[in-house]
Amino acid sequence: MRLHIVPSGVSGSWSLHAMQQPPVLKLIMVGSGGVGKSALTLQFMYDEFIEDYEPTKADSYRKKYVLDGEEVQIDILDTAGTFTSFAFNLL
Repeated sequence: MRLHIVPSGVSGSWSLHAMQQPPVLKLIMVGSGGVGKSALTLQFMYDEFIEDYEPTKADSYRKKYVLDGEEVQIDILDTAGTFTSFAFNLL
């Protein structure tokens, strides 16, 4: 939960309002090397297809997204194809 300071409407006074954090959805991209895990992740994150990128060791991404009319935070762990056991240890 975040606190947000806003004017209360009364001259010279302020009040604190609690702002609800969006729910967090955690995704882990797993699969064999070279199948397109990073391509799908980057396309979702940046709304474009990126053809040239470095092979992934393990990258993480965070994006706020509206899902079924509700704002959510999506955390994505993009794993290397040969390093998928690392992702399963995080579950």
